[in-house]
Amino acid sequence: MRADSPPRVCLVTATNVASNPRLVKEADALTRAGYAVRVVALNQSPDQERWDQTVMASRAWQLSTVVAHRHGSGRARWLFAVARQRGCLHAARWLTSRTVRVCAYSRFAPELARLAVREPAELYIGHTLPALPAAAWAARRRGARLGFDAEDFQSGIRATHAPVTLEDRLGEAIEAEFLPLCDHLTSASPGVSAALARLCGSRMPVPILNVFPLTDRPAQRPVRTPGGPLRLYWFSQVVGMDRGLEDAVQALRWLPTGSAVLHLRGRADEAARRYVAGLVSEAGLPASAVVLHEPAPPEHMVALCGEYDVGLALEVPASPNRIICMNDLCTNKVFTYLMGGLALAATSLQPAENVYDGAGFTYASGDAAGLAAGLRRWLEDPAALCQARQRAWDIATRRYNWECEQERLLTAISRVLPPGSIASTRG
Repeated sequence: MRADSPPRVCLVTATNVASNPRLVKEADALTRAGYAVRVVALNQSPDQERWDQTVMASRAWQLSTVVAHRHGSGRARWLFAVARQRGCLHAARWLTSRTVRVCAYSRFAPELARLAVREPAELYIGHTLPALPAAAWAARRRGARLGFDAEDFQSGIRATHAPVTLEDRLGEAIEAEFLPLCDHLTSASPGVSAALARLCGSRMPVPILNVFPLTDRPAQRPVRTPGGPLRLYWFSQVVGMDRGLEDAVQALRWLPTGSAVLHLRGRADEAARRYVAGLVSEAGLPASAVVLHEPAPPEHMVALCGEYDVGLALEVPASPNRIICMNDLCTNKVFTYLMGGLALAATSLQPAENVYDGAGFTYASGDAAGLAAGLRRWLEDPAALCQARQRAWDIATRRYNWECEQERLLTAISRVLPPGSIASTRG
């Protein structure tokens, strides 16, 4: 590495970049801070390729992808990886090989590792657990440092009373084997950091909240048009069961007829549409009480909030990871709503009338009447609703934005790789 070259960081993900906005924000921040950044990711369909091209149109860092389309380009690689994973899943039941476990858990780990190691870096950071082994292999090959960003507590994703599957055991083994090897660790919330500390040699990963850039929203908070029903908003990648929607629909029963409309954004197949229609019917509500919207790219989610009044951040305490989400109140939804200037209604382990400096309230999961009571206060007092929305906008402006949070990330990374440092690597 030349003396005048910037330190090099390689971020590795087992998704495409458009599906991982947290990685995109990190790559942008590191590039602006003076690091040379390369991202290694997957490209598993023409749609993903188009989405990634849109993301990369305004980026200054480099993207390298493993192309493995099920049909068309990269099909041979996809078929081989599927066959390898199936074989390793079978072998993992009786072999103790780390390589077998990794290939059973992470379909494209070897391909990601080969692409990551192709160019040297001083620090390799895995994003998503299936990418961690690939980053670790590349770091070892290059004599570099290793990092990992945990967006979830992977060992805690399984439902509390669900049987332990082979995939669960493999994921837990990956965490236990590779996290202690990391020189740099971050997570998406304090609760995730605390849960992972026992796997990291008692080191506490640095919480980097999943907040959004101020540039994602308009310059001024959208003003609500007077009159009309209260517009409730919920979004996710997928519309389905055990996501708190049951509470939201039931809460409409406790409100005056026609006083509120629930808007849901996400991918909804026919089964999901039938499920939502069934909830509406069981609640005795008209079909117009709930409106389904098509999914939207992550970078559009904050701007889309401007059309609504109240953001619903609903969780069901079905797993340790979900419980962490409820306890921390630090999810993507929460920070999207705050950034978009929506009043917040969220589930929590400890219901409160006032959260985030007056931006909203929390209620106990399953207590639809409690949710309705909080919403009714805003229905009956439009000025209070306007104030909550302004509080959300203001607290996002002051604290819960990426411009502030990225400083914590850069400080954490500078501890293992200062921006002006020159570390020796092989190659």
